[in-house]
Amino acid sequence: MKEKDIEADSGHSHPLLSGLPAARAKKGKVVSAEEAVRVIRNGDTIATGGFVGIGFADSDPNWPVPADLSIMDFRPTIKSSLRLMDARIFRPEPMGLTDDLLTLTLEERLIYDAQENLFFVNFEGYAVKTSQQVEDIKNAVVKIVAPLNQKVYTIVNYDNFTILPDFVDEYTDMVKFLVDNYYSGVTRYTTSTFLRMKLGDALKKRDVASHIYESGDEARAALRKA
Repeated sequence: MKEKDIEADSGHSHPLLSGLPAARAKKGKVVSAEEAVRVIRNGDTIATGGFVGIGFADSDPNWPVPADLSIMDFRPTIKSSLRLMDARIFRPEPMGLTDDLLTLTLEERLIYDAQENLFFVNFEGYAVKTSQQVEDIKNAVVKIVAPLNQKVYTIVNYDNFTILPDFVDEYTDMVKFLVDNYYSGVTRYTTSTFLRMKLGDALKKRDVASHIYESGDEARAALRKA
């Protein structure tokens, strides 16, 4: 973990600071997460590696706890109601994220951001095996974008997406319909070279933008330039 300066804004020198190297104890500054844990007090605000939290440490009960102690040089904005972290993170067994992904409904894979007029299609881990699924995708997308009365920018995540060869033509015909009628710009991405070639060729035959990017960041950047 990269060490960053963190400072205890207190008028006192914490007793545990006396055990730190002189260069690090100077002015009450601590420069590593390990040392921060040693001096954190109940109610202290801590930030390290992108995580912000409140300290609950066992310390000398005789040491006065400052009313407003922060070891950051800024005051973070913290939501009034914080969502609990997934408890599975702290368990030794696998979290089962693959199962979560595979059990997403089609509707849960389609997200529209009104502020950015951005439509995100998450087909990661999705498998198209029937003609009915192609029709279901079309209907689900139209249900979201048609009432908007404007075309939307669209990003499609095709990571670990699979489709049976018999339905590639039907699927890409459906994609062309959506692009022509509802998308003002669309980019796609997947880490699969094979899928980029297979879908890319099918889209090219239908005069649909066929380039498929390797990452979501590339796809988003390309969409901004469109």
